[in-house]
Amino acid sequence: MKEKVLRQLLEDLPEADRMLQYFRWKYNEVRPHSDLGMKTPASVYVPSPRSYFEPGEYVYNSGQKTIKVNNWGYLRFGPIRVFLSEAMADAKVAVCQLDEEHFVVCYRNYQIASDDAATGAIVNRSIRKV
Repeated sequence: MKEKVLRQLLEDLPEADRMLQYFRWKYNEVRPHSDLGMKTPASVYVPSPRSYFEPGEYVYNSGQKTIKVNNWGYLRFGPIRVFLSEAMADAKVAVCQLDEEHFVVCYRNYQIASDDAATGAIVNRSIRKV
């Protein structure tokens, strides 16, 4: 069924949305699953009683310079561009200069990288709590 949906040429986004909504309805409400004892996922689904926790924005120390990682996972400041990780995209990190040649990058209360200021290369990627 999934292959059938993915192989079709669709005219526009509303048609694609209708097709995917139909697929999701059929897959979850109509089609029985052997791993569920031939029941449909909708018939056995139970919402979690726990509420969703969304953490607030982290507040760094006043002496730390905060920079937002771009959406490709790069940290840029001045002439330096350092790749941290795509998983860090759009996150705010703190940058602290250790000496004239090195700085550290911290995410919340973890040091996630040590970098060489002259080359912009990551010297150490080991993560440690600060």
